[in-house]
Amino acid sequence: MKLRHWIKLTIIFTLIFSTVISIKTPTTSAKEKYPLEYEIYPVPHKVSYHKGETKLNKPIRVIYDDTIDSVTRKKVKTILKQNGYPTPTVGKKPAADRINLLVGTKSSNGPVDQYASKHLKGKGVDFSKIDAYQLEIQDNTITILGKDTDASFYGVVTLDAILGQLKNKKVRNLSIQDFANTKIRGFIEGYYGIPWSNEDRMSLMRFGGKYKMTSYIFAPKDDPYHREKWDELYPAEKLSEIKEMAQVGNENKTRFVWTISPLGEVAKIAQSGGDPMLKLEENTKKMLAKFDQLYDVGVRQFGVLGDDVGSLPTDYVVSLMNSVHDWAKAKGDVYDILYCPASYNSGWAWNPSELNAYEKGFPKDIQIFWTGSTTCAPIEQSTIDTFKNKSNDGVERRDPLFWLNWPVNDVDMSRVFLGKGEMLKPGIKNLAGAVTNPMQEAEASKIALFAIADYSWNTKDFNAQKSWDDSFKYIEPNATKQLHTLAKHMSDANPNGLTLSESEDIKELLETITSKLNNGKSLKKVAPETINELKKIADAANGFLAKTKNKKLKTELTPFVKALRDMVLADIEFIRTELAIEAGNKAKIYKHFSKASILRKQSLNYDRPTLEGTLKTKPAKKRLQPFTDQLENKISSKVAKMLDIH
Repeated sequence: MKLRHWIKLTIIFTLIFSTVISIKTPTTSAKEKYPLEYEIYPVPHKVSYHKGETKLNKPIRVIYDDTIDSVTRKKVKTILKQNGYPTPTVGKKPAADRINLLVGTKSSNGPVDQYASKHLKGKGVDFSKIDAYQLEIQDNTITILGKDTDASFYGVVTLDAILGQLKNKKVRNLSIQDFANTKIRGFIEGYYGIPWSNEDRMSLMRFGGKYKMTSYIFAPKDDPYHREKWDELYPAEKLSEIKEMAQVGNENKTRFVWTISPLGEVAKIAQSGGDPMLKLEENTKKMLAKFDQLYDVGVRQFGVLGDDVGSLPTDYVVSLMNSVHDWAKAKGDVYDILYCPASYNSGWAWNPSELNAYEKGFPKDIQIFWTGSTTCAPIEQSTIDTFKNKSNDGVERRDPLFWLNWPVNDVDMSRVFLGKGEMLKPGIKNLAGAVTNPMQEAEASKIALFAIADYSWNTKDFNAQKSWDDSFKYIEPNATKQLHTLAKHMSDANPNGLTLSESEDIKELLETITSKLNNGKSLKKVAPETINELKKIADAANGFLAKTKNKKLKTELTPFVKALRDMVLADIEFIRTELAIEAGNKAKIYKHFSKASILRKQSLNYDRPTLEGTLKTKPAKKRLQPFTDQLENKISSKVAKMLDIH
């Protein structure tokens, strides 16, 4: 009886346990069915997921408020087509047998605005904030409501990011409440070097448009009509090129911002004791005539640069900029005017009286550039506070527009800088915007553009490491891991530029090898791991060159990648030489040292193009270059003794 009793209990227990398991299984699969969250860049301020999903398996009807511009409407069609959805119909109200996509603006009283006020779950969106929008997916309806048509465009961009991650056209029900922390988000072509091609510029504007950038600031040093011939109109051929670029910028809402540098002559007049005001009327007419020419081909934002010409006559500048402001207001659709002062940092260029004159004399919607504590400086709260408050005559200055001189490599053209945005400090307040000054290498600069787009949209939640880690798949989807690995060793811009992380993953190994060599200790224990890590870099180099389909990126990076590859391969052979020395094997000493010497020489013989011709590349200067130099010097002397080489 007892045996039967235990058998029955065992059967019952087994049935109960099996039932529990079967009940839990659907829960596990449900978790696997959806990602924890969609990956959206720049990172939104608030995303809330709701129960259930919406199946996008019906025809799509789009309803617009009249306030939505043609660019945003075109963007809607484009993202649907690119994500595999048929061309939508356009209607006046939602239909029960369709997937309804509503795109409108707050307080327009249009059909989308009215629908949103009745049906949207996500409440509390502060539409007074910069570029605020709300996106909600629920009940076969996708609703995007923006502060204005630009904000609605950014909502469409977010939708695009979500659609690209769907499986079987099923999307989680959700609400996104989002806005930007800064008004101006972009990049400036302000480096000294070979200018970008127009194709480069348009590629970057299209890229910026995917990540809610607002501005590409055109300030190339080689354009004579920007500086030397500032007072002359563009010839027809050049004007046609600008028209094409302005159109691409407008279509992606990463506007082509044309800037002019007209203050060199009047600065010299003032510095020599003359009266620059005698030139004001004539110069103002010439400059506005040029702005009119560019406005007529689609340019909708302008800037005036007063940097690098010495001290400026502030009365002249204030009068000039007020005329520009009045001209822009009369046009009605020109965005904020930008201005770069002579006093653009708090170090060697500091002149608070100039900034005070502009604060008092400029209209509030003129944005003033600032590079921080020096020319190449991080974005941090202390430097923002300095701009606003230091020696300000009791009048708090406007929020600065930060000109970030990173990853610009004119400080050392033998390198490229592909690192993370660790100089972008989160939690910043009182920042009007941030623009990055990139490298001569346009495609490679997209790594930095991604960081600045993410940061300037959401300064509060910016995570430099995660943003950087995630960026590579958007920049180089065919060689993501390889480019990421290479970037870890080509990032520091010191000296002259920013001091940044580089080769951090192998720092201890390199230091251990160096220490053991200097102290005459064996490398046997540390050599295998070090060789393995160095081989990963070489493999990443070969993998990138083989896999990338971005021909322009490949052309830009090839001399740097090959130089890095050959250097780490030389390091491997130098380490093997040392192991052979420890073993007393002269044949292997000769073999490995010969390979090492050839590879090291080869690593220093790759050319990159410059304005003056070419320059030898020398990447990874923070750790791998000095490590290689020490390795070579130490082992070369040992080899000379072992093989009796004089």
